[in-house]
Amino acid sequence: MSIGNPATAPARTDLPWLRHRTLRTTSTATTNATTNATSPATSPAPARPLPTVVDFVNGRARRPEAAPAAPQPVTPPPAPAPASSATSGTSLDLSAPSAPTAHTAPPVPAPAPEVSTSLDLSAPSTPIAHPAAPAAPAGPAAPAGSTSLDLSAPTAAPASSTATAGAPNAPTTPKPSRSAQRAYTPTRTRRGTATVLNAATPTVTLTRIQSGVGALAISAACSDAVGDVRLGCAYQLTGDRSSVIQRASGLTEAPVGTRRPVMAATKDRFETLTIDLAQVRDLERFVVYLYSESGQPLRWGGTLVVETFAPARIEVPLAAPESTGVLVALSGYNVDGEIVLRNEDTVVDGPVRAATAAFGFDRISWLDDHTPLT
Repeated sequence: MSIGNPATAPARTDLPWLRHRTLRTTSTATTNATTNATSPATSPAPARPLPTVVDFVNGRARRPEAAPAAPQPVTPPPAPAPASSATSGTSLDLSAPSAPTAHTAPPVPAPAPEVSTSLDLSAPSTPIAHPAAPAAPAGPAAPAGSTSLDLSAPTAAPASSTATAGAPNAPTTPKPSRSAQRAYTPTRTRRGTATVLNAATPTVTLTRIQSGVGALAISAACSDAVGDVRLGCAYQLTGDRSSVIQRASGLTEAPVGTRRPVMAATKDRFETLTIDLAQVRDLERFVVYLYSESGQPLRWGGTLVVETFAPARIEVPLAAPESTGVLVALSGYNVDGEIVLRNEDTVVDGPVRAATAAFGFDRISWLDDHTPLT
């Protein structure tokens, strides 16, 4: 089926009623007349005739327009709800507090907050001052029985007049710190007086001048009644060099074979050990002991005398029961350039080898119990 051109198509005769049909307006006019007669005071607008279908098809009529919509009444916005009270509200009040009314009267203490059952996260509002005579405050009252989550800062309590009018506090003496209480004060020598090392005062610390100038002389002042007592010293130098110096075994210099010995063993009236303090940096520690060369029991007595260049004199009593062992009388340590001397007063049952090992000199090689390997 093909569709031809409408302009050249033959005229149709089967639709005459569409071409000759007209709109009946008689009934409409009659109705309008009747309406006008019954209500003369009202003048309605004449009715608009509806276009016929034929006019619309032929293009002589336009599509009827829709009637404009009636305007809707403007509804006023709802009035804002009054702010709930901070003391009796039951809602989540997050609004800022209203500014209080200013008065010329002096402020009074804020009353205690009332019981609240709301989640109050706002800052507490400033109470309104009232012109009343200020009374003595009784202190801030804690909100009893509150069931709300109160995150606001507590109200500051007013200063009491009785507290300010009281007598001032007496000044307190600050307590010394623990470090000051535990600070160690070393015992020093006194000029012109010998320092005796005993159980009450077992140690003494030489000053840097006494430890670094001249020589340190250690003498065993013992009589013949004691026995054949001999003096010796076990030492440790820097570099972990350890050995023994004792004149009875022919070891008179330490270290052996050096041109500038740190220690030397001599005898004048008594056997003496001399330490060159110019080389004190090479000396770490030492112990001075006394023993019997023949192995016979010794009836201990006498004094071990230590003298410095400063001068200073230190005495160590040799008071021990009669024995055949080795008496370790004195020990010395180089602590940050200062020599610390300590009274040991310990008798070790055994030879020199056992006595030196008891004080940590266990790296010395020995030929026998009294002679080290050099």
